[in-house]
Amino acid sequence: MRIVSSNSDEEVAAGRALERLRWPMRELAANMLRVVRGAGRPYELPSQMTKVLSLMEDYRDAAGHYPSDCDIGDTINIRNETGGRSDDWAHGIDTMVQGALQIAASTMVNQSTQKSVGEHELIEGLAQIEKIREGNRREARNWSSPARASKAIQEEMKRRAGELGKQKPRKPKGK
Repeated sequence: MRIVSSNSDEEVAAGRALERLRWPMRELAANMLRVVRGAGRPYELPSQMTKVLSLMEDYRDAAGHYPSDCDIGDTINIRNETGGRSDDWAHGIDTMVQGALQIAASTMVNQSTQKSVGEHELIEGLAQIEKIREGNRREARNWSSPARASKAIQEEMKRRAGELGKQKPRKPKGK
């Protein structure tokens, strides 16, 4: 059996070069973000930049051009990384992170309009988280009263008893 690939050798080499570029580029971006917030390893930035530039040259040698804007953006974009969660809480956190990143970037280059957009996004995410937290507090209050808890338990017991009544009776063993 012979497998035929529709990708040229150049496309395969470019794909491999892009894959080698991904992690060092993410490390560089992450370290820059940490340095911006006052942590990170600023002394590693020059060597990380040199490595990323060298890998970009490798990509250019393989593909005949540098990685596209889309390839570079996809490499370091975190917008679609929810850690496997897709609920409202994760969306709220993601919105706050996106807003905070916008605020940091806009502050660095003195873009007050863009900073305001980031602040709005941050507050929007916070409002979503607060709405969830308020719902959780309301639910907890419903269970905090002994009378309410007792009533809820009795209702749950009735519901389960009703479900048990719908089941077919089991035959005793040996008959």
